[in-house]
Amino acid sequence: MILSGVESTDFTFLQQTLGLSKGNLSTHMARLEEKGYVKVTKSFRGKMPHTSYSLAGKGKAGLAAYWRAIDDIRHHTK
Repeated sequence: MILSGVESTDFTFLQQTLGLSKGNLSTHMARLEEKGYVKVTKSFRGKMPHTSYSLAGKGKAGLAAYWRAIDDIRHHTK
């Protein structure tokens, strides 16, 4: 859900914000990319690799569906 609030962000920000290990975050992001939820952009800043992530169209649609489902649950439990 962090990606829904930004245009894109980098690996380091996600790692620090989520408190995940590099390996754990890499695995999660690779699976989200495989499913088409996240777009991954790899580049270099000088000689250092830089990976950034953004929410793909399928990810935006999936997140919107999730929030609708949550709203439906909240509406029916009042």
